[in-house]
This record gives sequence, C-alpha cells and structure tokens, in this order.
Amino acid sequence: MRNVTEASWRSRAALFAACLILQDSPPSGPADGGRPTTFDGTESATLRDAVGGFVITAEPLGGLVRHDLAAGATTTIREAKPGQPIVHALSGPDRDGRLLVVLSESPAASLALLPMEGGAAQVIARGQDGAGFKFTFAAPALSPTGRHALVVRDPRSLHMEVEPKTTFHEGRVELFDLATGKPLALSMSGLAGSAAWFPDGASFCISALISPAELPKGAIETYHEKAHGTKSSVVPLADRRVPVLFRVEVASGKKELLQIGRRCVVSSDGKSLLVQGIGTEWMKRDVASGAIAGIRWPGAFHGADHPERRLATYPGGPIAFLDDDLVVYWGLPTAGAAVGTTKNDSPQVGEKPLLTIKVARLSTGEFVTLIPSIDPRRNLTFGRTPAR
Repeated sequence: MRNVTEASWRSRAALFAACLILQDSPPSGPADGGRPTTFDGTESATLRDAVGGFVITAEPLGGLVRHDLAAGATTTIREAKPGQPIVHALSGPDRDGRLLVVLSESPAASLALLPMEGGAAQVIARGQDGAGFKFTFAAPALSPTGRHALVVRDPRSLHMEVEPKTTFHEGRVELFDLATGKPLALSMSGLAGSAAWFPDGASFCISALISPAELPKGAIETYHEKAHGTKSSVVPLADRRVPVLFRVEVASGKKELLQIGRRCVVSSDGKSLLVQGIGTEWMKRDVASGAIAGIRWPGAFHGADHPERRLATYPGGPIAFLDDDLVVYWGLPTAGAAVGTTKNDSPQVGEKPLLTIKVARLSTGEFVTLIPSIDPRRNLTFGRTPAR
C-alpha cells in the first residue's frame, strides 16, 4: 500500500476535467478568502465496511498505534518509551507484516525493517543527520512483496517562486534488495514523498524534476486541460525544472515518462494511478491506456488550501487507493462535528486544528469519516486487511 511518509518531511522541515466531478456538496465553515475549514455533506452509513484496512500512526517516543478502520478500534503495537529511537517515517506493511521505517537517535539515523507484531529492527542503512533540518533519509517506500525498499537520500529543498509556490524536496533515490540487504544500481534523483509501488513489486512510480525541454510534445497542454480544464503552454518551474512522474522497472532500471506530476498513489489492483499535479489538483490515470481525467473527492484536505496557515506545510491528499474506486485520504472535519486541537505544541507555532481520515467512493461520490480526530503532524501508513 501507499506509504505516506511525506508527512515526516513536512513535519520536520516545516476547473479539473468535468468528466469526474465528485464533490457534490460545497465545503463550509469559517474561511479566510472563501477557503473551507469543514465539509458540509451527508456521510454514508455503509461505506466504512468496504475499506477492509488499517492505518498505523507513528506516535511520540517511538510508539506505533494501529487503527482498524472498519471496527474503529485502536491497538498499540509498539510501546512509547523514553530513550528509544523515534519513528520519523514509515511505509508498508509488506505481505510478511514488516514496516520500513526511518529511526532517529539524533544525530544518528537508520533505515530499518520493523516487524509489525513486535521484535527487533533489522537495519538496512545508517547515516548521520546534519544541523538545520538536513536529514539522511526521507520518504521510505516498501514494496508490497517485501523484496525491495526505496528511500530518498540527503534531500534538499527547492522552492517554486511563482504560483502555486510549491516546495519540493529532491534527493538521490536509493533502492535496496531486501533479500541480500545490498543497494541496487539506480542512477536518478527523485522527490521525497512521491514514490509508490505497483502491487507486484516489479516497478514503482516516482516524480523527478527535469528540464521542460525534455517533456514530450503536448505534455504541458495536456496537463492544463486535464488538471484545470484550461488551455496553456506555460508551466511553473522550480530550479528551472518541472516535476514529472516516471515509472521505473526494478530489474532493468528502465524509466518511462508518464506525465507532469509531483506525487502518485497506485491503486491496489494496479489498474490506475492518482497523480498530483504541480499544485493541489489531482488526476486519475489509466495504466493500460494512459487516459487522464481530473478528479477530486469530498472534503479533501490540502494545507495550501486551508485558511489556518499553521497547516500550510502539511500537504494532505490520499493515503491509499483501493480497487480502482475507494480513496482513503486526509480530510476536513464534516460540518457539525467537534474539532479538537493539537497538544504539546511549539510555543512559536501554537496549537493546530485536528484533521480526519476519510474514505470516498469515486464512482458515486459517497464518503464517510474513518478516524474523526488525528494530529496533522502524525506520520502514517495504510495496510490492507487480508480477506478471510
């Protein structure tokens, strides 16, 4: 399943095409410049049972908590203890129930496999974090088969000076064979938080910054048409480059340029992708045909769209894409629900409103809240419950 470790980086580094318009009810609540803080809609009474999965959150002091989404129950799977390594980022689990984690005992950092049901961590690589938010490992991504692990090494921040003023974190992509524990030969840079594996573990998608001159003919025009419903041949740049999504084959290293985009979520059946554009817009891409359509879902949270500026560095977006139809995602609270605030906040930043985890069915637009209150600073990952 899709890892959501971009949350780790953001916490530390502090219209669309008309064919798939799914947000039938308008957002509501207090807003700055019309931007929503809650979503006004009727929740489904039956959709929760269709999810069949769980979310694992990294807690303070190295704790890990499992949230079973259908039952609404929580289970501590790693006790929080003073002095133990902090889980800064996580991905998985794989089919053997292992998580890929970034552990920190500042300044020491390690990339490791951690059994979800308990046990010692198996270290894959070690490093030293630097001062001033210079981190060795970012955005780990564990293949569903458990054969390979991916991480972005030594990322640096690049800022887009024009709208949508996106910040990217670019670093060297490292790929490990977990059967041998050795790195594989892969020469490319990538964006932290952009990678997602295909279900068979034979390939993955990742975004990288390239020169506009390397784009295929018509790529910019297609992006604007599908993502925004507009016509343009101009695209905003960061460091004179544009974010582009690639599919990479593990065995051969072959890279296939797919489209403009900075983040990807692969559906659990491998049939389609959710691709984030340069801003907060999303598109659905059919893997077989390459067809692209703009898309959105009810009550989606993106920090750049939220009036509370203390949430601006939290990108939100989807957590998992199930069976080509269900999107599990960071969401705004539904109108009328109690909205709490974060605890143990920096005095310089202050408390922030809590968010939710929701699921929506793309084919119908129905949605329901799965986790009613969650700290936006939490790093998390989604796992699918095996069929019984």
